[in-house]
Amino acid sequence: MFKSFPPPDLPNDVLSFKGEKFFELIQQKCGQVFKELMEILSINTVYKLLLVEDDILPVFQKKYRELEKVTQRACLHLDDGTIMLKPGLRMDFDRFIRSLHDINDKQKQQKEIVKQTEDIIYLFKNLVKSYQFNESDDAQDNYSFLFAFMENICNNISKNKNNYRYSDIVQQFAQSLYISGGRNSYEFVPLNLPGALLSLSTLNLSLEKADACIGEAEFRYDALNHHHNSLNYQITVSSEDSTAVVKKVSYNAATNTFGGFATPLENGIIKSGYVKTRYFDVLKEWFENKDKSNYLNVHMMQPLIESKPYTSSFLLGAYGISNTFKAIDILNRWIWIFEKSQESNVRIVAFSTDCDPRYLLAMRLTTDSIHLCATLRNRMLEGIASLLIENGEVSTQVVNELIETKSKFVHGLVKTDIKPSDRQNYKSCHKILHEEIINALEDIDGSLATRIYLRLLCSVALAYIDHNTSIIDRIYHSWLAVFICYIWQTWLHLVHKEDISESHSQMSKENLFITVPAHFCIEMNAHSLVAICLLVHQQDLPISALRFPNYRSQSLEATFRNSRSMSGVFSTVVNFTTEQFLKRADKLSVLADIQNQSESGQKQNKTEMLQVNSFVRAQFDRQFKKVSYDDDESYLSDNDESSYKFRSDINTAADLDDDSSCDDETENVSSISASERRMLLHRDVRFREMLDDIKLEFGLPASASLLLFNIVGNYSVCGSTAGILWALNDAKVPKHWIVVRGETSE
Repeated sequence: MFKSFPPPDLPNDVLSFKGEKFFELIQQKCGQVFKELMEILSINTVYKLLLVEDDILPVFQKKYRELEKVTQRACLHLDDGTIMLKPGLRMDFDRFIRSLHDINDKQKQQKEIVKQTEDIIYLFKNLVKSYQFNESDDAQDNYSFLFAFMENICNNISKNKNNYRYSDIVQQFAQSLYISGGRNSYEFVPLNLPGALLSLSTLNLSLEKADACIGEAEFRYDALNHHHNSLNYQITVSSEDSTAVVKKVSYNAATNTFGGFATPLENGIIKSGYVKTRYFDVLKEWFENKDKSNYLNVHMMQPLIESKPYTSSFLLGAYGISNTFKAIDILNRWIWIFEKSQESNVRIVAFSTDCDPRYLLAMRLTTDSIHLCATLRNRMLEGIASLLIENGEVSTQVVNELIETKSKFVHGLVKTDIKPSDRQNYKSCHKILHEEIINALEDIDGSLATRIYLRLLCSVALAYIDHNTSIIDRIYHSWLAVFICYIWQTWLHLVHKEDISESHSQMSKENLFITVPAHFCIEMNAHSLVAICLLVHQQDLPISALRFPNYRSQSLEATFRNSRSMSGVFSTVVNFTTEQFLKRADKLSVLADIQNQSESGQKQNKTEMLQVNSFVRAQFDRQFKKVSYDDDESYLSDNDESSYKFRSDINTAADLDDDSSCDDETENVSSISASERRMLLHRDVRFREMLDDIKLEFGLPASASLLLFNIVGNYSVCGSTAGILWALNDAKVPKHWIVVRGETSE
């Protein structure tokens, strides 16, 4: 029963008691008798008491003169001289000794744990140092954060919680985890890994120091200049897009502004500072008369850096709009952004956005290639239009037949890849562009039109999206897509209604072709591609400008997607107001800075990405360098006896009128003679073979082959609409064959 009796309460530092403090403790827990006994036995510390505890009680069995008074008070005496320690005193002493032993055992265990931990930390640190010393640089780069993270835990685990310290890379990891995973995910990690991550209060302070505050309708040109200096880039691609937001006005106490009203535009340029007021009547008037923004317009900058092709984009500005602007407003705004960016030592080489008609009217350089591919794919899937090529129709039925009749190992497709409702799934769009699928469709009856259309899609993807395509192949595929569209449209203009099926003859020719915005985008991107290549060749732009896969507005789509995904695991709301987006954009900007500062922030492609190095530059220069040939020399293909012989006495420039529209557009290529252009084309026999195949597929007359051959040769060098007229004039073809941007030109 005594064993279950609770032990006396003792202080945590009881093992260090000595002298008067020790005697007071003995008197308090065991009584005055044991205090006097300890004094007589010269036991003045807890340490001595634990060492001689077995020799204390037996002293009462012998008659010591010094203990006569203590023995008389502490023991019971019999007539025969036998003595016995009083049970109460014995119980108090035993409980006290047992408590001291428990505390002593716990401290021994703690010391052993600390010693073992120190030994493990010591061994781990030696292991890390040994690994860093023995492994290659690549292995150290792959595990650099792991080493830093575990070393940080080892350093903190032996310290007090208030003395935890964190390295810069661990702080960046903590910020990234908090931004990407949210508060709940962040709090879960420190609970299981003490000393691993910053506390929430410390983390919020570090985010505030990042100074990534983004205000509505404020363009961050100062931050752009700092971004340019930190990453050391010269050129960038500007992208613009909008997304729907919740129509709600909110107040920001930090900036004393009201967000959620449509931003007023003055000639397309944003007026900032309009959302501040100190008067209630003014605010009331705003609510009654001003439009609330139902769209959020965002501007991003994508740096073009040769050594870092996957650098994160920079958010330049964001503001709410009511979607009532015009194309001229867009053009004025782009000019203003271009000029202000130059003041920050950043040169914009292209503006990229989707196929909105207003953006299309203002477009000068390029449209987003991902949007373009998705638009072409949706045109085939949605079933509203009947894309007619020769006697066949572009249809998903042949692809569906391929899925049902052949093994997935042949094509790798599933039925959801051709699901019309999934309009923005570019991954499924990319899957149907593989060469294996186009080849497999040859065994499906009536698949000719679909194969030509997929070839068009494939050329767009290879020219503008794929990172591994060489520069020359990009030019080839861009103009292959352009002239597939031109031949297709020309055939639709020339074909008679009685030559096509009755169902198609009742439809307008616009519904038998791709959309007008998509056609414009294909041609404008090809112009942009050649123009950029010529500027790089003339050394007006750096080699990093050849990063064509970055000429797109997908950074905006990623920003919208990431902002919606930051709502947290306990929230079902995926949309946001303008104010909520700006707060989330602050965090995304911090995350982008962390990715840009870290080498691991550069995404690794599954396949080896094309490096624009000296070899590719030399290949590019060889295609455009000045060479001299004899004027009477003809050039024939080595592998085709029926190759076309170019007339040596042709002078293309001489056939043009003095007021030809191509004079201004070809100033930069005046050094390239007609014979050099013909030689440039003839070095790539694939052009001629490709055009012959297209001519046969569409049933065009024989003269069209020479026409298209000369068009590609001149147009790909000039990079202008006038280049077509130049080539047509040189080929001496009928004027009714001249089709420029969907209209017959005289």
